Amino acid sequence: MSNKLGAIFSILLIFIAFVIGVDLVIMQLNYTNLDALSTSISYKIANTGYLNEETILEYQNTYKITLTPINDVEDNQEGTVYPYKISKTYQPIAISITEIEISIVRYAIINFYK
Repeated sequence: MSNKLGAIFSILLIFIAFVIGVDLVIMQLNYTNLDALSTSISYKIANTGYLNEETILEYQNTYKITLTPINDVEDNQEGTVYPYKISKTYQPIAISITEIEISIVRYAIINFYK
């Protein structure tokens, strides 16, 4: 009898570990996607010199992310380091009851690609 009870409890623990593992994998996937988007965003910032509303709305509508400039100056000089934050919310299955915000801070160098 104890063998069967131990098997039932171990299956429950394996299921819980699997669900937590799925949450961690999905969070890492979201982080990787944000990191990949930061490359194209840095390119646009480097060409325009700042993060304009058109770019923010384009990425917000297309990829469902929040894009915010940290240093909101529109007259940056060539070679200036321009910081910005990309974030996305994720509703986890088992790790938390509330939404988790996954965010990264990246930097673009103005006129780097010209």
